[in-house]
Amino acid sequence: MEVDVDPETARRFREAFLKLPLVQQEIFRLHRLENLSFAEIAWLLKVSEGFVERQLAKAILKIAKQMDGAKLSWWERLR
Repeated sequence: MEVDVDPETARRFREAFLKLPLVQQEIFRLHRLENLSFAEIAWLLKVSEGFVERQLAKAILKIAKQMDGAKLSWWERLR
């Protein structure tokens, strides 16, 4: 399913996504773009399903915060 997104929103999303830690980027990509389940991602990355769920929640929160114009604190950029 393709959705038309204005270029400014797409740019802000890309910037927010690229500020995520690599593990959160990978989990977000696998779940949202590849449609893998938490169990499948956990198996691929050799981590627990709970870890996958927490990291995805953190990624979504960080992206939403930045899309609203807020800056991440230094510790949010690390975790």
